[in-house]
Amino acid sequence: MEAAGKNVTLNGKKQGYWLESGADGAVAEGRYVGGKRHGKWFECEADGTIAEGRYAGGKKHGPWRVSRDGKIIAAGSYEGGKKHGVWWEYDLDGKVIVTGPYRDGKKHGYWEEYDSCDRIIGIGPYTVEIGDRYVKK
Repeated sequence: MEAAGKNVTLNGKKQGYWLESGADGAVAEGRYVGGKRHGKWFECEADGTIAEGRYAGGKKHGPWRVSRDGKIIAAGSYEGGKKHGVWWEYDLDGKVIVTGPYRDGKKHGYWEEYDSCDRIIGIGPYTVEIGDRYVKK
């Protein structure tokens, strides 16, 4: 992304409020501290998908939500820049379609899938990669 507006650098590092835009139409805005994203950020992809959350030391951290057309389509938390803990994915009517935990950025443990009537239609362990092989949990 290229920077636009009153973006400031200090000793060659981004500092303070920045508004960035990419050649593909994506836009991001938030603050930099010592050249790293920090605090609340707003990111909008070219397709209109919006992600809102916080950064700490340049990495996503804490609760984030993703929306499209003003409706939340995913929500969960990051830890050290990786998805961690339970995440939910929603359809555009706001109904949960899938939920399950992440650990260190990878799907982990039991995931549930729901139909349009909020009934569980699938549940089971998630296959995880260990070394060069996959193991069913």
